[in-house]
Amino acid sequence: MEPAQPAATIRALVVDDNSVNRRMLCALCATMGIQATSAVNGLAAVQAFSAGRFDVVLMDCRMPIMDGLEATRVLRSSEAPGCRVPVLAVTASQPARHAEARRQAGMDGLIRKPVRVEELVSALADVGIAVVAPSQPSQPVREPALPLTPELVTLFGSEAASYLDQLRDAVARDDLAACTAAAHALKGMAMMLRLDELARVTRATEIRCRATGRPPGPEVLEQLGRLIYESRPALQARLDGDGVL
Repeated sequence: MEPAQPAATIRALVVDDNSVNRRMLCALCATMGIQATSAVNGLAAVQAFSAGRFDVVLMDCRMPIMDGLEATRVLRSSEAPGCRVPVLAVTASQPARHAEARRQAGMDGLIRKPVRVEELVSALADVGIAVVAPSQPSQPVREPALPLTPELVTLFGSEAASYLDQLRDAVARDDLAACTAAAHALKGMAMMLRLDELARVTRATEIRCRATGRPPGPEVLEQLGRLIYESRPALQARLDGDGVL
């Protein structure tokens, strides 16, 4: 394990194809004194990595153009001997799912969505990066209040509508892989925004696609559409209230 670094020196590359997830993870990093740069997919991450200097990469696994596993393999092949930068997977999947694939790609750990500060602190500590510590070992790390902004509410509306359109199109084409990918992406965003019912239904949809080998029926699409419609005013109510997630 490398010696722990002071938080002020840490530069993180945050990689996620969902704009809401990127902004929220960057905001969480900021509360911990981490300087975050974001990339929209694996290819953009490779380009940013080659152009800058980073102490850690927070890598979403499932992305279009280039996924997190392939991006990590490319990063590893570009590193000079002895200059390995930790790559932590950020995923809405169960930890055991694709664990061997992540290891073989060169990832060093995993953080689950919705990202909790205590889990992020622990994962960073495992790769030698100290950012936040409780005042006493027995105390948990306190979860910071992340601001909910009007921009995030607007982004949720557009991103959720896009994923639902992708899911409907995939159902019409009987494309099971695309159905699963759209449900997974919508689930990850719902989890990050603490939209529990939307996260529950999208998770069940993703699992059902894999278990049955069939795309979701019209009743599921109708339910998801209703939940997305109801989530926007729910987020607005939070924004008008304490303004935090």
